[in-house]
Amino acid sequence: MMLLSDGAFKLYVFLCLRADRNSARLEIDQASVAKFLAKSRRSVIVYFEELKERGVCELRFAANQHTRGVVQICDAFWPYVIPTPAESTGSANNNIKRIRTLLETRRCVRLTFAPADEKLAHSLFLIMCR
Repeated sequence: MMLLSDGAFKLYVFLCLRADRNSARLEIDQASVAKFLAKSRRSVIVYFEELKERGVCELRFAANQHTRGVVQICDAFWPYVIPTPAESTGSANNNIKRIRTLLETRRCVRLTFAPADEKLAHSLFLIMCR
């Protein structure tokens, strides 16, 4: 709690809630952050610099304040688990196999599990893992 100032901590929470859960990345512009946090753009820049100095995140902003930049929250400060590609693919494949097995056991269901069905099952699995 003592690592960040109040404003930088609020910015950190804002970024964590909006960043992609699987990559800890967020495309954002400084003007929209300032508007959402009800702070001046200069204050937001100072908060971003504080986060960067403390090793909380990496920033790649363009020279233009209205252009979107990329914020990458560092692993040590990311509050969520980022699944490795092998884990999520393997688990998704196991989930698809389990769905097929459940459908095959029902006499009232005629099993036609097309590639589109597998894609749907995979995307639903990924949504459930978030």
